[in-house]
Amino acid sequence: MDGKDALPRLPAILALVPIAIGIAAASWDHPTFEPLGLIAAFISCTAQSLLNILSKKVMTKSNIPGAVAQRAMISVGLVIVGLVSAFQFAAAANAKDPVKGQEHPPSLLAGAAATAYHVEYLLSFTFVKLVAPITYSTCDAIRRLGIIVAGHYMFGGHPFSTMNILGMFMALSGAATYAILNH
Repeated sequence: MDGKDALPRLPAILALVPIAIGIAAASWDHPTFEPLGLIAAFISCTAQSLLNILSKKVMTKSNIPGAVAQRAMISVGLVIVGLVSAFQFAAAANAKDPVKGQEHPPSLLAGAAATAYHVEYLLSFTFVKLVAPITYSTCDAIRRLGIIVAGHYMFGGHPFSTMNILGMFMALSGAATYAILNH
């Protein structure tokens, strides 16, 4: 289930379009265009897709279990976060104007988020070897939709708009269509 052999038929691939449009509509918050936000979204989407595809190739070739791959990823992430934090701390210490620091999230919320991400990625790296990368990415898109909905109910914000709700249904319909056509 790798490479060109893993590609589904064209109708199943076309079912990915409503998923992408639906996720975008579900997360639409305000009607201003931010070029930096668009660039960040493209980078995030590309990085996640590459992670899905390349991690499967590496894990398949090296026969690394999902838990080991996840621990390696956490270690690399910890080093990156440490370096970025040290850089930000040094920059703030050398700043001429004192800047109000960011408030830290409540410890319980931060602990719950860290635990949730740990479990999520442990499961992700366990299952990534079992399915085709495009199927895994489809599931990842629906996971993102779940994060949008759960985040809204956990942290509040503006009520979901008609566009948000239609986007949710469009993404779920696209996922169901993909599952039916890819079977």
